[in-house]
Amino acid sequence: RYTTDGSIPTESSTQYTGSFTVSKNTPVRARAFVSGQLESDVESNMIFIGIEHTLPVLSVSIAPDDMYGSERGIYVKGSNSNNDLEVDKNRNYWQEWERPVHFEYFAPDGKLNYEVDVAMRIFGAYSRERNQKGLALIARSEYGASRLDYPFFSNRDADSYKSTVFRAGGQ
Repeated sequence: RYTTDGSIPTESSTQYTGSFTVSKNTPVRARAFVSGQLESDVESNMIFIGIEHTLPVLSVSIAPDDMYGSERGIYVKGSNSNNDLEVDKNRNYWQEWERPVHFEYFAPDGKLNYEVDVAMRIFGAYSRERNQKGLALIARSEYGASRLDYPFFSNRDADSYKSTVFRAGGQ
């Protein structure tokens, strides 16, 4: 079974029966189900179409409702928001919610250098109110990895982290 929207496949997801076509950047996630057995681990990969870049690319596969859903989406104001207020700490992106994601790190040459299943949450203070928000990746064994084992920062000696933040430079 597979999905092309970033969500984790379930037994009711599209059944893989052969090759399929994608025409835009697409997260593909797949999982095997056999009656009477545990489901397989989830395999995830981002497919880029016609993208050229000279900087590293960070890709996150996440269920649409976990990112943009009005009830549980971490990147949106949400259904509890008072839109009349400039800052409303009831908004979803102010909550300390974590969501499971598949993270991929592509080198400037397009090569996939690192991938891991981790938690993601919104990071920052009042920059949360801006359109581009900081994102924290947090390694927890219940999501997959207990460490982020990659030398993300060339000016540091460390190459293993419990968490890291990708900031939008809001303030």
